Amino acid sequence: MENSEKGTPTEFGLKILQKLYPKIASRAAQIQPHQTLLEEEKFSQQEIDDIVKKIPIGKAPGYDGIDNIIVKVIFNSFPSLLLDFFNKCLELKCFPDPLKIGLVILFHKTGKEEQNIKTYRLISLLPTLGKLLEKLLLQRFNFQVKTNKLQHPLQYGFREGKSADDALLHVTSLLEQAQRQEKHAVLISLDISGAFDNQQYSSIRDRFASLSLFSNISETLLDTLRNRKVAMQTSEGPVLWEQTQGCPQGSCSGPAFWNIVTDEILSVQWPQGVHIQAFADDSSQKTPEKGSERSAN
Repeated sequence: MENSEKGTPTEFGLKILQKLYPKIASRAAQIQPHQTLLEEEKFSQQEIDDIVKKIPIGKAPGYDGIDNIIVKVIFNSFPSLLLDFFNKCLELKCFPDPLKIGLVILFHKTGKEEQNIKTYRLISLLPTLGKLLEKLLLQRFNFQVKTNKLQHPLQYGFREGKSADDALLHVTSLLEQAQRQEKHAVLISLDISGAFDNQQYSSIRDRFASLSLFSNISETLLDTLRNRKVAMQTSEGPVLWEQTQGCPQGSCSGPAFWNIVTDEILSVQWPQGVHIQAFADDSSQKTPEKGSERSAN
């Protein structure tokens, strides 16, 4: 922020949020023919037990101020309370708005200009109850996507059983093949800056529709994109601002949404000899031509 700017702490907090999370005009989702909604069964006590047991202790709470220890105590004292709550969310196909608020914390990068907002690293603390519900939904969603073979085989990021080593091994084998065939091999590596911060909600919804992902699980998961807000604490109290694009750092659903959207690019019919693959927000493209090997990064 500029030194000449005046205002109260809340006004400054709001300006910072507006700078970090600019509003974009919402685009109407593509009109899809009516689809029968698959009603998956309710969450089981075992599903919730397994997730709550993995909650780490000592993590900072989200905007609601409820830390992980409190959630564990509540769960141990009233095991069915969370089960009933999460199943009611699934029944209503609704992700509660208070659980979508991300508490933004800024960390200044040492040696950088303090007045420049880009010299700060930000994290977004999300409510634990919201993260638990996201994980429950994602377990079911990922199973649905995997069962229906909707995952692109050349996406190596955020995928169980795949790694960066697998991605490197595959692209290396293609380059070696081109070399054996005495062809040029142009390798283009692309790293998308601010990938998660710029995910478009309309693109996510459209992609769900194009894959016919219609269920109470997917509808509840997509509801995380509606009425999402970010907050910042100031000496005068908290300020809130609407988040109209992007998934917060630490969001459980961000990687799943990213893969669903980018898989569409991987599915494009590229010209013969062109190979494209991805690892999270990094992608590489290889184009062989007759001759010797070249590379570009």
